[in-house]
Amino acid sequence: MIASKINWNGDKVYQQAVDAGWDGIRRATVYYHERLKDAVGVSAKVGKGTKAKDYRASAPGEAPRKRTGWLQKHILFELDQAALKSRVGVAKAGLYGIFLELGTIKMKARPWLLSTLQKFWEQIKAQAVGG
Repeated sequence: MIASKINWNGDKVYQQAVDAGWDGIRRATVYYHERLKDAVGVSAKVGKGTKAKDYRASAPGEAPRKRTGWLQKHILFELDQAALKSRVGVAKAGLYGIFLELGTIKMKARPWLLSTLQKFWEQIKAQAVGG
């Protein structure tokens, strides 16, 4: 009987799979983050000057329009490679973005978080599995 040598590459293959998975998570997160910034990046400015009449606010059901860029600046993402997790959201200073998303008693919703996720879901998934 001939003895054969078995090479175990399980640890290497496991690490390659984890690395590929992490790369997909990172790409999908960054892609969604960029799409959110685009969603609230449409200027409200209509004419010349800085008077209020030169702006057109977003309509109910439409993503918020940009006046100062504050919300856009406070859309952030976090990556946690050790836990293979990421998240995208609004910093505390841009918390009013949640009120725009959901609406209030005095204002109808201007959805942008969930609607952007739904609009780009297939592209986000494609980023996650290999771009």
